[in-house]
Amino acid sequence: KKRPKLVIGFAAETEKLLTSASAKRKAKNCDIIVANDVSGGKGFDGDDNQVTLISARGNEAWPKMSKEKIAEKLTDYIFCHPGFIPGSQATQRSGSRSPIKSGMTTKGKKK
Repeated sequence: KKRPKLVIGFAAETEKLLTSASAKRKAKNCDIIVANDVSGGKGFDGDDNQVTLISARGNEAWPKMSKEKIAEKLTDYIFCHPGFIPGSQATQRSGSRSPIKSGMTTKGKKK
């Protein structure tokens, strides 16, 4: 089976957030892991969360925000950072806006 161009994983960790999530990213061959600390029940019951994106490029901690905002920001991050989707328009247009925000579908057609 052919590997997708982009693999994003999610890691809900109770201890050693960065170490555990980084190991999971490598073991599962993910391009990005979205890691969050769920110790003490954090992350599951509320509407807000705090995540760290972990990739081969490094770690990027995001401030606490709504889960909906995290989803929007992750979408923007994927489409606006060259190199995560080989051969895509996003890799050819550094700094471009997300097609979702610009009224385009992910297949490049107008909504």
